[in-house]
Amino acid sequence: MDGVNTFISLYGLPVVFVVLLIRSSGLPVPLPADVIMVAAAAQAAFGQLPLLETFGAIVLALLIGGAVQFALARRLGRLAADRYGRFMAISAERITASAEAVRAGNSLGIGLAILTPGVRSATVIGCGVARVPLRVFAPSLLLGSAAFTLLHFVIGFALGPLLAAVIAALSPLGLLIAVGLILLIGLGVWIAIRARQRPGTSPLEIVLDAIDSWQEATCPVCLTLGAINHFNPVTTRRSNSRPA
Repeated sequence: MDGVNTFISLYGLPVVFVVLLIRSSGLPVPLPADVIMVAAAAQAAFGQLPLLETFGAIVLALLIGGAVQFALARRLGRLAADRYGRFMAISAERITASAEAVRAGNSLGIGLAILTPGVRSATVIGCGVARVPLRVFAPSLLLGSAAFTLLHFVIGFALGPLLAAVIAALSPLGLLIAVGLILLIGLGVWIAIRARQRPGTSPLEIVLDAIDSWQEATCPVCLTLGAINHFNPVTTRRSNSRPA
């Protein structure tokens, strides 16, 4: 987290926008998106970044990136499941199941799926593959992106002072080790969540799904939301329609 804070302090809001735009467009980044968002929110809490501009820039990055994913998936159709999904570490079966689930969804249900950590990318691509009307997808993307950003701003404002104290108390090496362990634990938890949610799925598909989910979010709140995403009717239908 200290390295992320330093990076943001050096390059400011533009780097937050660019990195999140890259991630939300489907390209891999070496850190979970929510780590970057919480770090930016914490800096906004301390007055190091402008609050409204930071919130708006993050939402805009998520909207543009989501629109890019949607447009590519809509253009490629079923090819998106095999080519685009594989590049993003999302299995073709998961994208196909997502497309089947969102066909019957409304803006609220799809928006909640986009909000749910570990489900966002598959849902957005599934909407494109299923050719969900733009009048349904656009408000869904806005709702999910704004709510996801707000969630992490609340976390950043609430935990900012604690994170600052922990960072100040640890040596650079200790901090590096701590961050590495936290990220590894987050990946391990995602693997456990996906294995529990998708019994009978191959280990490779579970790991791929876990890596994609890890890149989206790995904070405790997000892991909890990811673990209970079966309460969302859209994600429930996706789980039930997933091929064995």
